[in-house]
Amino acid sequence: MAEYYARYLFEKRGMRWSAASAGISALRGMPMSAGARDALTERGYADEAAVSRHVSAPADEASVAAAEFIYCMTAYHAEIMRSEFPRHAGRVFVMPEPVSDPWGGGAEDYRRCLDTIVSCVDQLVDGWTGG
Repeated sequence: MAEYYARYLFEKRGMRWSAASAGISALRGMPMSAGARDALTERGYADEAAVSRHVSAPADEASVAAAEFIYCMTAYHAEIMRSEFPRHAGRVFVMPEPVSDPWGGGAEDYRRCLDTIVSCVDQLVDGWTGG
């Protein structure tokens, strides 16, 4: 959800930035969960076609090396990333607020998670741009 909200925000603000996502324990090629898809589309942050094409990807050397910044949902995730990819540890950061994983929860859990992601991404982008 963070990838799609960040892309939405960048486009809305006319920023030529990109965002990608990868998981610490994600299996490659899995579709986005229905809860995440619904939360994003009902708020207009992504369209159904885009989220329907999304597939998961694990964090790997290539994706980590390509990232300018790596924002993790929790401090624990950041510790794992720094341990797994020590050459890139200096580019690993934690979101301004911990983001609880809604996996297995209901629609409201996904909405709350997305609210936290929106707050975090807004804070980060405002900090980067002075806005």
